[in-house]
Amino acid sequence: MLIVYLFGWLVKFSSAVKVKDWIEHSALQFIPGYLTYKAQLQQKISPKADDRKPVWVNTETGKRPGFLIDEHESEAVIFFPNSPDSNNGVVVMVSKQKVTKLDMTPSLFIKSMQKFGKDLPAENKVLV
Repeated sequence: MLIVYLFGWLVKFSSAVKVKDWIEHSALQFIPGYLTYKAQLQQKISPKADDRKPVWVNTETGKRPGFLIDEHESEAVIFFPNSPDSNNGVVVMVSKQKVTKLDMTPSLFIKSMQKFGKDLPAENKVLV
């Protein structure tokens, strides 16, 4: 119990925080899955509003569900989450003409992705 109290007390000092950050950036990032678990834990401890917009993207192989991250003049940045692990995926820049916004909340979209796309709506409005 004394060790836990001591470490809790040390965290209040900026030098201890710097040591923790150094350890995290130099060693722990090489532990497989550490950064993923850290991000998931931080999201559960202090949840933030999810402002990503669910979309369909027309690809060569068909429509693919994703999140609209950012928009530019003629292109859009899309995050394609993996199913069922929606915390991992790929980021791609596509033409805005290929993007169709979905009328659903990000949390419903993620739940649908965790169920391998079950309950995803077919189509909504085009993003242009």
